[in-house]
Amino acid sequence: MQTLKIVQRLLPEVLAGIKLHTIRWQETGILPGAMRYVNTMDASDTVLVQVTHVEYMRLSEVYLLPG
Repeated sequence: MQTLKIVQRLLPEVLAGIKLHTIRWQETGILPGAMRYVNTMDASDTVLVQVTHVEYMRLSEVYLLPG
């Protein structure tokens, strides 16, 4: 299963269904499917999520995204 580290302060938003996207740079590619978020402060604290869409873009394009 693919894994991705996440800072502890964002885990409550993931669990509540508020945080629905992430932007990553120079990390392992993510594919649609099951993924485990791992708390950077406590590796035993994990959340399973379902990745439904992956979009690759240049870093300069990230700043143009709405929101």
